Amino acid sequence: MNKTKIFLLLLFSIIGCCLASPVASAQSVRVPYKNMDGERESARVQQGDHVTITFQSGKRAPETVTGKIVDIRLQGAKFIKLDTSSGEKIVFLDAIRKIVDADAIEATPDPEPSKPEVKKPDPKKEAPKAESSEMASGADSADEEIDPDKKGLFVLRLTGTVGLDFRPEEIEEIVRQADERGPGQVIVLEINSGGGSVAEGMIIRDVILDACKRHRMVAWIEKAVSCASWTALCCDEIVFKKGGYTGGITIMIGRTTAPEPIVKGWINNLGNLLRRKNRPAIWAVPFVLEDSYLSATKDPVTGSIEWFNDPEQSGEMMFSEPGKNLYFDYRTGVDWNLAVGVAQNEEELAELLKIGDWELAGTGRKLNKDLVEARERITTEAMELNHQLQNAGNDLSGINTRIKILKRFLVIMRQYPNIAANVLNLRPNIMKVYVEDQIEELEWQKRQMR
Repeated sequence: MNKTKIFLLLLFSIIGCCLASPVASAQSVRVPYKNMDGERESARVQQGDHVTITFQSGKRAPETVTGKIVDIRLQGAKFIKLDTSSGEKIVFLDAIRKIVDADAIEATPDPEPSKPEVKKPDPKKEAPKAESSEMASGADSADEEIDPDKKGLFVLRLTGTVGLDFRPEEIEEIVRQADERGPGQVIVLEINSGGGSVAEGMIIRDVILDACKRHRMVAWIEKAVSCASWTALCCDEIVFKKGGYTGGITIMIGRTTAPEPIVKGWINNLGNLLRRKNRPAIWAVPFVLEDSYLSATKDPVTGSIEWFNDPEQSGEMMFSEPGKNLYFDYRTGVDWNLAVGVAQNEEELAELLKIGDWELAGTGRKLNKDLVEARERITTEAMELNHQLQNAGNDLSGINTRIKILKRFLVIMRQYPNIAANVLNLRPNIMKVYVEDQIEELEWQKRQMR
């Protein structure tokens, strides 16, 4: 059996299995930077990508470098390391002005006729990107003129896995919409998520903290666990829905707790965030670890709270002990000063936050709906592509069909890398290399047949 058939059989089995059980194994990361005009931009990349980076150090003229990404650091000394033709090159994130794909493969139709054809997505059903101007055209419910005397209440629903349906791009877009209305708007992140990518969570933190400089950021929690809880803690204020809860901000690699140095770094980051938002830093350890203690006592007269982390559980209320991470539900969250209150709808929320004269604004719920639909559409398309790939013949027409399908897989990965990684259960950079090698192999076979 030749290399082509072996690879295709492997690809069939992997795709077939993972579509039945979509579990993310690795994800791309989003790298933020400022362009030459000082405006915030970003690019999604991962190790193995071949990119061209424009960077500028101090007052020097801009430079460019092209190479394969071998390392990405988004904490501490933030940089991208490239393997270039002249050796390894480190580019620090604060110097980056542009990142582009150096060798993107366009999914153009092959001149040879081939059947079955790959079904192209209906452009009318394509989910607009977060940057689309169509998405920023007004409130979800109505196309009304803005009342300058009213405060804008921008509600963005965040659901699913952080890094897939729950992304920094949508948060940036709702912030951009609030910026258009002017400073001092109220942005509400309506959260129902069990967590996800820590790397995405770090980017989300930066986006929210930047927005807090101009607007009032509120987390409205139905369920916020792990990295979704981290997102909520980035906000200025927290409000629960009835039955809501948050906590368990663990850090895992697969299903195993991360190595101790990584865990300590995560606890340190969480402690810094809690201090920044005037919340007790003593929460950090029990939020992350199951082998710690946390209790508290509340003065019935003044309402002041004293927190304890001793094994004797000196406080009157026990929150965490070995085998139990720190969680707050909607009652304890309000009683023990994590949250400002409970609200079931926007009217109750606005009253609780004492916003004054307000109106719903922005396209927050549409942003979430479009992204969820995009993931569902991509899953369906991947199944169809898999079926066509398995049924393509070995003649010239069949080879052309395989090439088209594999190129379409590459396009999906560039448009929605984390969603594609979750659907295919593959590391994006490994999948990209294998697919590109396979396309090259099939092109060679075509040349031999002519």
